[in-house]
Amino acid sequence: MDFMKDKFTVKKKVTKTVIAEEEVILNFQQFIGYNVMMLRKGQNLSQDELSEKLGIVRTSVVNIEAGRQNLSVKRLRQLCDIFKCDSFKILKF
Repeated sequence: MDFMKDKFTVKKKVTKTVIAEEEVILNFQQFIGYNVMMLRKGQNLSQDELSEKLGIVRTSVVNIEAGRQNLSVKRLRQLCDIFKCDSFKILKF
């Protein structure tokens, strides 16, 4: 019986850690999205214009800016070229 109690406690702690890590990742994605949005607005680009430059649909830009879509390294490099900045400016937390 004690074994089952310990097993449940360990599983509960691991679950909390995973949830916390997912929240941090989501927050990081949201910061990246916010940075992309601010850079886009700073260059007076619409989401449609940015999506055309990236070769993606507008909803992908919306999802990136909302933190719901990950950036690939390729997409990050494209954004750096479009915004004429280094990756730190987009990835800063």
